[in-house]
Amino acid sequence: APCSREDALGMLEELTIFPAMSGYRGLEADAQALAVIIEKISWLAETFDGEECQLDINPLVWKDDNWIALDAKIVLCEKNNFC
Repeated sequence: APCSREDALGMLEELTIFPAMSGYRGLEADAQALAVIIEKISWLAETFDGEECQLDINPLVWKDDNWIALDAKIVLCEKNNFC
């Protein structure tokens, strides 16, 4: 962290499933918007640099022209303390 939008898009383009985001079988998902989400999460990670923290977003789905986190969990702890 931080990860730029361009870096995030480059990582997405390396995924085997990436062509499915570009209209494969009529399905289109906005890779640019997903790259923005990755970029913003990386900013969040940088903010908590040096602290113990966990972030889980699962699943993140494309629906009605938006990325939606259906479930998310964030755990923040002070350094050297158990959560």
